[in-house]
Amino acid sequence: MRTICLLLCFGLFAHMSTAQKLIMDILDPTGANQNMRSGVSRSEVVASVYLTDWQEGYVMYGQKKEKKIMRYNAYKDALHIKDANNKEVIIQEGQVERFIIVDKNVEYNFRWLNNIPKINFGYVQIIYENQVQLYYRHQRRLKQTVSGTEGYLPNIENDALVEDNSFVIVLPNGITHITKAKKKDVLNIFSDKKTDLEAFIKTEKIDTQTLKGLMKVIEKYEELLKK
Repeated sequence: MRTICLLLCFGLFAHMSTAQKLIMDILDPTGANQNMRSGVSRSEVVASVYLTDWQEGYVMYGQKKEKKIMRYNAYKDALHIKDANNKEVIIQEGQVERFIIVDKNVEYNFRWLNNIPKINFGYVQIIYENQVQLYYRHQRRLKQTVSGTEGYLPNIENDALVEDNSFVIVLPNGITHITKAKKKDVLNIFSDKKTDLEAFIKTEKIDTQTLKGLMKVIEKYEELLKK
């Protein structure tokens, strides 16, 4: 009996460890904004189109894993690598299905995702994959400002890059949503359990725009699906 209990406990622990590995933090190389570590989307001026500087990582070709020096262009949604001759090579869109950025000895996994609303496709960071799949899209865009008018049209100037990041949620039925994760939007995404989740968010005082808060909602939603 003792042996059986130990085996059951070990199996439960192994299952929990596997589940916990599915939940990853959001890559924030600069560490400039502590809220980012919780997953808050921000729209701040940045100096570079690249998510990180040149760093070690891995490019995945199916199950094959190749170590590379790389950087991800979050403006053009392109992966740049250095070849054997230290020459910069730009990988064509979708040619690499997955890649891994290693930052401070932590691996951050990215994959090519199709059917993203308004974007259609692109690289996203893998955060959580279970019944619900949660990803994070690191994106740079040009900040447009209006400086007076010329004739009847405003003068639009692109004078800076800003971060414009979003969560990407894939439901069990395959429907994909890109969202800033405001409470109203989250409840609309999980509309089949809206009443229960609304009460849960209110009782637990959850900020859905943080990774921690959004994960609580997703885990609660998956729990409700079993009932």
